[in-house]
Amino acid sequence: MDWNELIEKAKRQDAEAIEQLQEAVAEPAQRILMKYTDNVNTAKEILYDTYRNAWNRLDELKDSADFPDWFFDLLKEKAADVMTRRKSFNTEMSPDWNDDTFEKAVADMPPMEQRVANMYYRDNMSIEDIASAFGVEREVIQGNINDIQSKLDAYISDASDRPLWPWVAGAVTAAAVGTYLWKKRR
Repeated sequence: MDWNELIEKAKRQDAEAIEQLQEAVAEPAQRILMKYTDNVNTAKEILYDTYRNAWNRLDELKDSADFPDWFFDLLKEKAADVMTRRKSFNTEMSPDWNDDTFEKAVADMPPMEQRVANMYYRDNMSIEDIASAFGVEREVIQGNINDIQSKLDAYISDASDRPLWPWVAGAVTAAAVGTYLWKKRR
């Protein structure tokens, strides 16, 4: 396969070249994704997000012959990111955590963080899409999301003025927050 020609055509948004590149990596990509998840829908989501990310970042590829390795690095990074978030939110939702509670939790955040929180958790936008919308690097948005998660965790901790077993109530509330956000991301 002539990677140079396909990559150059794909950079010019040639649909046939992009399709050939997708076909070249599809089967090994599916095998890799099954190591991260046993859910076909999650695997498809990760693969399609990685395709989109790869086509948007083709100019970063220094050597066309490195395309498969470069693509699989992007794929593994996306899979690890998605699965880490989903595992951390793998709990049952409590009836006391809802849209109003989420609004209260983000109300004291700076406006930029409020927008990022809503885009990420409510609108189900990827980090790359949010970064593109704001015209910043992916790392900036990843940092914002880390800060937002810390603030949500702090909100949960501060809300644990419950009688008897505050640590149990805090854990239940944390589980509710996590599940709520996880379901919003799906």
